[in-house]
Amino acid sequence: MIATYQTRIAAYAGRERAAGDAALDACGELYGRVQRKLFAEQAAGLSAPSLKSEYLVRHGIPGRMFNAASVSLDGKMRAVREGRKLRIDDLRRRVAKAKRRIVKAERRGDRFAVHYKRRRLAA
Repeated sequence: MIATYQTRIAAYAGRERAAGDAALDACGELYGRVQRKLFAEQAAGLSAPSLKSEYLVRHGIPGRMFNAASVSLDGKMRAVREGRKLRIDDLRRRVAKAKRRIVKAERRGDRFAVHYKRRRLAA
């Protein structure tokens, strides 16, 4: 039988609050550790489904926690890849704009602006 639990943080108070906070901290620490180790092993070329049974035993976690960590990690990795594409597009636009400004500054004879823009472009 599988059971899912839910609680409200404000539901415990006083002495129980310290125990609840400690439990939540430990759960968050375990979740983060599992996610970091899973990332390292996926970066080494292993797949998440092949690691699942090993992680359940090694870390003593339920399958749902592993699935949540795996899905969350996949989302983070996908977001980084998409962000990288956007960053590359942005940099290409900025380089093209800097080149246009260099040409305009050369036409005006503004040597300082040409020098400054070339330095920025090189960076």
